[in-house]
Amino acid sequence: MELFTPITKFDKNRFLKIDSSNKIIASAEEEKFTYLHIKYFATHDSEGGFSWVNMNTESYIYKNEAKVFLKLLYAINVPILPERHFFYSLNESLDFTLIFPYIPKSWDTFNFGINEGEQLYISEKGFEKSEHIHINNIKRNNTGVYRLEIKN
Repeated sequence: MELFTPITKFDKNRFLKIDSSNKIIASAEEEKFTYLHIKYFATHDSEGGFSWVNMNTESYIYKNEAKVFLKLLYAINVPILPERHFFYSLNESLDFTLIFPYIPKSWDTFNFGINEGEQLYISEKGFEKSEHIHINNIKRNNTGVYRLEIKN
C-alpha cells in the first residue's frame, strides 16, 4: 500500500496520472511538476543498529545562484516528520517519490535539501542522533523526472 502525504491542500489527481500498472504516465513538463523517484538504502549506525528515514515538510529543490526555492508539494510512500520508516536489515531499501513544482528551463542543475542544506533524516541509534543528506548538482533533464539512489 502506498502512503500519499499531501504537504499542501490540493487534488492528488492533479499531480499524478497513473496507468493500470501504477506507473505515472503524464509527462512532468506537460503537468508542470518535477518528480524525484528516490531509492534509499538502509545503513548501519555507529553501534550496529539500523537506520530510519523520513521527510521534512520544509524540503526544497533549489538553485543557489538564482536564490529560488521550490517547496515540496507531495510525498509518496515516505513518512513525514515526526513519523519514521525503520529499517531492520541492510538488505532493505525504501522507494518513494517527491513532487515539486516544475524546474525553470534556465536551470541546468539544481540541489535537493531543506533550508539550504539538510534533507533526509537518518537515525543513529533510533531517536538519539540524526544526520542530514543533501544532494547537490542534479543535472536538469527535459522530462522533469529524476531517479536518485541514496547509499551511505
